[in-house]
Amino acid sequence: MDRLSRGNLLRSAPHEPSAGAAGYWWRQLSADRTPRTTPRPGSYDVYRLGRGILEVGGCEPALLDYIRLFYGDCRLARRGEEQLPTVRCTVSPGEHQDVARVDFEDPYPLDSFDFTTAVHGDRGYRACGTTAGGWRCLTPSEAPGFPAVAMRGSVAMVDRRTRWQPLIAHLAINKLIQAQREMMFFHAASLSIGGAGTLLLGDKCAGKTTTAMFLAARGHELLSDEVGAVDGRSNQLVPFRRSLSIRRGPLPETVRARLQSGRFARETVFDGTTRIRARIGSIFGEREPATTPLRCVIFLNGLAGTPQAQLVSPHAGHVALLKPFGACVYGVSQRNVVFRLASILSRTRVYSLTLGPPDATAALIEDIVAKS
Repeated sequence: MDRLSRGNLLRSAPHEPSAGAAGYWWRQLSADRTPRTTPRPGSYDVYRLGRGILEVGGCEPALLDYIRLFYGDCRLARRGEEQLPTVRCTVSPGEHQDVARVDFEDPYPLDSFDFTTAVHGDRGYRACGTTAGGWRCLTPSEAPGFPAVAMRGSVAMVDRRTRWQPLIAHLAINKLIQAQREMMFFHAASLSIGGAGTLLLGDKCAGKTTTAMFLAARGHELLSDEVGAVDGRSNQLVPFRRSLSIRRGPLPETVRARLQSGRFARETVFDGTTRIRARIGSIFGEREPATTPLRCVIFLNGLAGTPQAQLVSPHAGHVALLKPFGACVYGVSQRNVVFRLASILSRTRVYSLTLGPPDATAALIEDIVAKS
């Protein structure tokens, strides 16, 4: 999967289909391509993610709970009047008790199978054949065997005996990212520091989350520790709050105290480490973050005894380091992508930062952002 869903791959024990009607369910899927009228649930959970709206509803509470865990900070009490790109995901019963049907409605209808395999690559699933009715199937890479998911057009059928929720949740979110044509999304921490939008970029375990938390503990607005959402037209940094994934390591005292005083979920991620999952609002306060002009892009580059920052002139190497999510460049020419990335960098101050002790690093970032 792309970076938005890294660590949340399907975990499924291989299962032998029962001899009952639901056993080989994928062989029984209809070849009829007539659109089906999907029963609408009484209400949908509504999320604002970037400059788009995700609506999720239906008969599977586990899917609702999964998205609430990761994106609870983005959930809306009610949808506003603003006209924004919207993706709706509705889950309804399948023809068998072990199968659920997922219907997607999006502004730019995508073939779910093609989009999944292009954006998610081979992380978590692999193709395992096509049925006579034109349904293309996926099986978990870690436990290959029988299909866990079958897709055709904008519909997915899922085997409820598997942990299908992460795939469907992130497919819905990636569809929404793809629908926001003027936005670019990066694997980055994003903050408003004194009203100046700041992106922190770096490789996995480079220190983005730790640095972002120390800055937030000093009173700055944490827009996300995982997703940097940039409006390419206005160069605005847009909130896209995903719950924090906190690993063992240095923590601000205020964060440590909060984690010790509350109940937070723990998860074991794909690399075998255990992390605490916590909403940003539950740690740093329940205030609504605001869109802010992007002023600084900071590339994290190693560790030292004291933090050091160097102002750099952006070049092709920095453009390559931005690494946007696959969903937001799906169907976009490479030339167009490079132009858009270069345009973002040309309107900001770009720094290379060597990390030191977290508090000292946060103080240095405050200083360089203030000068920008």
